[in-house]
Order: sequence, then structure tokens, then C-alpha cells
Amino acid sequence: MGSGRRAPPSAPRVVFGKATIRGGLDLNIVRRYVRRKLARIRHCYEKELLENPELEGALTVDFEITPQGLVENVEASGLQESVGECVSETIRTIQFPIPNDGGAVHVTYPFTFTYASHH
Repeated sequence: MGSGRRAPPSAPRVVFGKATIRGGLDLNIVRRYVRRKLARIRHCYEKELLENPELEGALTVDFEITPQGLVENVEASGLQESVGECVSETIRTIQFPIPNDGGAVHVTYPFTFTYASHH
């Protein structure tokens, strides 16, 4: 039997870029919490592929994590507005750990969306 399942070559892919963080949370912690939403983030993209099969590109999401670990001031840029709004709503639902220094944390998180079928 196979050891791991690989996505078929036609599957939509979401690649998480290297986030930049200013504040009292470790990059790896933020990445772990965002990755838990991978299925939902991929769904945001797949929904739009039905309307626009050629849609590919980068999306950058900026957001603040409050001293309580909540997400505020989410803004997405790049790709398509509907994908950005959906990803922003998904990020907004994350409850992060309380930042170490008791202050807000600013995060810039890039994503790349690709659909391999037409390559």
C-alpha cells in the first residue's frame, strides 16, 4: 500500500508563503493555527475556479492579533476580491494564543493559489 496520499495533478493547490510577524507570537505558532484552516482556505479558491477556471495567483492577507488572541483588521490583496474576502473571513475565525508580550501582533501572510490541470 502507499505510504501517503498525493493529490491528483489537477487538484487546486494552496501554498503558504513565509509570513512576517511583528509582536509577541512565534512564527511557527501562527503558521500552525493558520494551517488548521487549510481546507477552508482551499475551498475559497475552489469555489471561484468554478466561475473562472484560469484563476491563479498570489494573495496576501494582513491582520492583527489582539492581546486577547482574537483577529482584527483583516485585509486581503491580490488575486480576486471574492477569494480574498473568503480567506479573510476564514482567518478572522481563528483564536490564537495570547501574545507573550501582552500587545497586539501584526501578521502579513502570503498565499499562492495554483490549479495544475492547465499546465
